Amino acid sequence: MPEPQRLGGENVMRRIQALLEARGLANVERGPVDNTPSPDEPGHPDYHHRQRVDIAVNRWRTAAPFRYQNATATHPEIEAWADHAAKDRRSAGFLVLTGTFGTGKALRDSEELATPDGPRAIGSIHVGDSVFGGDGAPCRVVGVYPQGTRSLWRMHLRDGRSVVCDAEHLWPVHRISDRSVGTPAKVMSLAEMMNIGLTYPSGVARWYIPAPGPVQYPARDLPIDPYTLGVLIGDGGLTSTTPNVTTPDPEILDLIKLPVGVTPRVRPRQRDSKALTYLLSGRRPRPNPLTVALRDLGLMGLRSSQRFLPDTYLSASLEDRFALLAGLVDTDGYIKGASISISTSSERLASDIRNLVWSLGGNATARRKETTHLPSWTVHLALPAHMSCPARLARRLNAWAPRRDGRGSVVAVTGVERVPDGNATCIAVDSQDHTYLTADYVRTHNTHQAYGALRRIAESGPDRFEMIAMTAPDMYGLLRPGGSDRGAEAELKRLCKIPLLLLDDLGTEKISEWTEEATYRLLNDRYNECRPLIVTSNFPTRSDVGEDLSDRLGGRIASRLSELTTVVVLEGPDLRRQHRSIA
Repeated sequence: MPEPQRLGGENVMRRIQALLEARGLANVERGPVDNTPSPDEPGHPDYHHRQRVDIAVNRWRTAAPFRYQNATATHPEIEAWADHAAKDRRSAGFLVLTGTFGTGKALRDSEELATPDGPRAIGSIHVGDSVFGGDGAPCRVVGVYPQGTRSLWRMHLRDGRSVVCDAEHLWPVHRISDRSVGTPAKVMSLAEMMNIGLTYPSGVARWYIPAPGPVQYPARDLPIDPYTLGVLIGDGGLTSTTPNVTTPDPEILDLIKLPVGVTPRVRPRQRDSKALTYLLSGRRPRPNPLTVALRDLGLMGLRSSQRFLPDTYLSASLEDRFALLAGLVDTDGYIKGASISISTSSERLASDIRNLVWSLGGNATARRKETTHLPSWTVHLALPAHMSCPARLARRLNAWAPRRDGRGSVVAVTGVERVPDGNATCIAVDSQDHTYLTADYVRTHNTHQAYGALRRIAESGPDRFEMIAMTAPDMYGLLRPGGSDRGAEAELKRLCKIPLLLLDDLGTEKISEWTEEATYRLLNDRYNECRPLIVTSNFPTRSDVGEDLSDRLGGRIASRLSELTTVVVLEGPDLRRQHRSIA
C-alpha cells in the first residue's frame, strides 16, 4: 500500500494539480462528487486483491538483494512472457535476459570511477578492467555500453559529493525511517526520486545513499610509516632543515616509527609550555632519510596551510589508510563520544581527509571558519559501526564511544540540477550486489527489468503464490556445505520446487565442476516439472564472438536454456524513456 504523505505549505496546490493531471481531471468541469472508494481503499471490490498483491510482492522482494519497489518490465517480450506466466505457469517455460542490463542507466563519460589503479573516467573503461564494487572489493567489468548523447543531471549529496548521470540511472536508497545499519536498500532511478520528491514537506531529506564497504586497495610499499606521516602532517614542522614534531603528548614518540638512523631529541632552549618540540635528526654527515622521504613526497618545506595527503597514501591498503587517519586524529583531532573532527588551515588537506574517510566506508563533511589569521576547515567524520576508534593516544581512546545510530552508514541526497547534455556510458560489473563506486566512493547500481517481470506477475496473477529472487552467487553460497542450516540438498529441493524463481547474474561465478553440476540439476528439474524460471546474465546463451554461457557454465546448461525458452537481448535505448516524464 502506498504510504500516506502529508500535504502542507506551498506544495499543496502543486501536488493536487499533479494528482488531477495524473487522473485526467485537470481540465474537467466540476460535477457531482464521486465518493466511490479507490482500489487502495476499503470498500472497493479490488481492495482485498490489491492487498494480497502487495503481500505477495513484498514476499519475493525480501528475498532479493535489494527491494525493487518500483521495478517495471517495459520490454514487450518480457511483458508478454510475464502475462503468460501469470495465467499458466506450467507452459511459460524459461525467460533468459542477456546483454545490456545497464541500458539507459548511464554516467557522463567524464565521471571517474574508483579502480585499484586509481580514478579512471567511465568513458575509458573496457571489458575486463577492474573497478571497486559496492562492498569495497575489486570486481570485473563484464560489459561497457556507450549511450551516445543523453540528457544529464547532477545529483548532490549532503557531504559535498556529486555525480552526473541520466535520469534513468539506478541508485540504492534508504528512506529516513530505515537508514540504520543492515536495513535493505531499495533501488530507484533518479527520475523516480525526483518525481516523488527529494524532501518531505518539512524540508527533511527523503533519500539516503548507503555508504560502501571499506575499499580494498592492494598493499604497497610506503616510504614513511602511515601513522608517523599523519603525525608529521598534523603537528610536524616541515619548513626547517630538520623535521620536528611539537606535541604535549610524549607518548606519541613511542607510537611513531622513524626510519633507521633517525632519533628524536628535545630541542634545546624552549619556552615553558605544555608542548615540547622534538627534532627528528639523522646521523651526520649522511642525509636524513626522513627529510629525503618527505621531500620526495612533496611535503618538505610546506607550511600548515599548504599541506596535503599524497596520492600513494590515499590508495594504500585499508590498514595503512586507517593508521594515517589515526595520526591525524591524534594530532589535529578532537574526540568526544562518537563525535570526531579534525581541524586544519589547509583547504586541500581538508578535502583529502574527506576522501580518506569516504574510502574507509565513512561519512565526512568539511566546514570553513574565518579566523583572525588563516581560514580554518573542520572535518566532521563518522566511520562504520564495526570500526574501532581512529586514534592511538590513550587520552583520545578514553574520550571515544562507538556510534550506534547507524548515521555513518548513509548520506542524504540534497539536490538535483540540470546540466548540459553529453555523452554517457553505462557498465555492467560482476560484483555480488551489482553496484560499483565512483571516484568519490559513491555507490551506484545497474539492473531492473527482471524484477519488473516478477512484479507484473504478482499484480496480475493468482491471489496466492510463492516466488524467490536471488543472485547466482548467493545461490551457490547456500548450496555449499555449511551454507545453510537446512542443508545443501534441502536448499536445492526448495529452489527446484518453488513455483517461480528468479536467478540473477548467472555466469559471474568462477567455473568449476561443482557449479556446473549444481546449476544443471536446478535447471533440469524445473524444466522437467514445467516450472517457470527467470535468468539474467551479462553473457549470451550462444556466441561466436567472446564468452557465452556455454563457456561460463558448460554446454549442458546452455543447451537446456535454449529449450522452451524466451531469450530477450537487452540493448539499445531504454524503453522506459518513451513514457516517463520529469517535472
